[in-house]
Amino acid sequence: MRCSRRQRAISASSLPAGRYAPNVNGSLLLARVVNTDANGAGGSLAYVPGPPGSGAVTLDSMSQLPITNGQAFAVYEVMDSDPNAIEFAQFPTVLGLTPGAEYRSPNIRNRVAGACLHGLHGHFNRSDSALPGASPATDCNLLNDCGAAYFPKLFVDTTPLQYTAQAGGNYQVAYTRVNNQGGGNMLWNTSIRYTNGSGWLRVDPTSGINNATIRVDALPGNLTAGIYNATLTVDAGQIAGSRVVPITLTVSAAPPPVPSPVVTTIVNGASFAPGFVAPGSIATIFGTRFTGAIVSVTFDGMPAKVLFAGDTQLNVMIPMELGDRTSAKLVVTVDGLASAPPGH
Repeated sequence: MRCSRRQRAISASSLPAGRYAPNVNGSLLLARVVNTDANGAGGSLAYVPGPPGSGAVTLDSMSQLPITNGQAFAVYEVMDSDPNAIEFAQFPTVLGLTPGAEYRSPNIRNRVAGACLHGLHGHFNRSDSALPGASPATDCNLLNDCGAAYFPKLFVDTTPLQYTAQAGGNYQVAYTRVNNQGGGNMLWNTSIRYTNGSGWLRVDPTSGINNATIRVDALPGNLTAGIYNATLTVDAGQIAGSRVVPITLTVSAAPPPVPSPVVTTIVNGASFAPGFVAPGSIATIFGTRFTGAIVSVTFDGMPAKVLFAGDTQLNVMIPMELGDRTSAKLVVTVDGLASAPPGH
């Protein structure tokens, strides 16, 4: 049975050397498999243990892993284990950089992938991925370094984010902060959980390293009136922890649309007689919703002078520019809302 540990990069460690003592009850031993592929196929064991009672072995050497496209891997085979005990394996790793070369800040991540669990009753710790079926646990209690300054420590401003908006309105913006108050590089990711509704939040960025300001937009455009709740979770892994930010969006009903003015008839301004109105003469327009801050009247796009404006009546002077036309398109506009013309 072979279980592989894949390493995208390598984190520094100063853990003590391990020891293995073959005995009849079994003791956890992982042996390196060299010249294998990333899936554990092929290769040969770098170390084969002796029989029980053959003496303790100190595991205190390291070998270099070639990094290809930012990744390196090592494959281990479980050679021995105690089926009645929870056992731990540690992989001290060191990242070496060539002197004098220019580097960006390395993004260091370790991953563990397993091809088996048979005979293995332990966890691979200090990693962001566990063997299938295993729930990784921190080993800081064994090493007495819980809370050490070199571990990352997540801080998130968990002040609730509260938004108010109208249905169909524009997006609303709020922010929250993420900080690493410990050591090392802290990788974090965000996730949204909706209590009601869905898709009404937008987060940027959704992941990062160490410190950042997260922008959270509330999108009321497709929501009806009501109160919507959700939570934003920032997860920085088992050691650094996770934090939850409550979110509330209160959506009010959109105001009813402002009705447009309506033209019912146009008559002679002196006699109120229906029929033809001549250019340069005074005409009266009857209708509704003519009251507003800005009222204008046009005939075929030519402005008419407004002499009087009431809610149901307008007195205007017909533009002389109409000349000898026998019909014209009448439009009354009140505060930007145009009427449908009566046809002449």
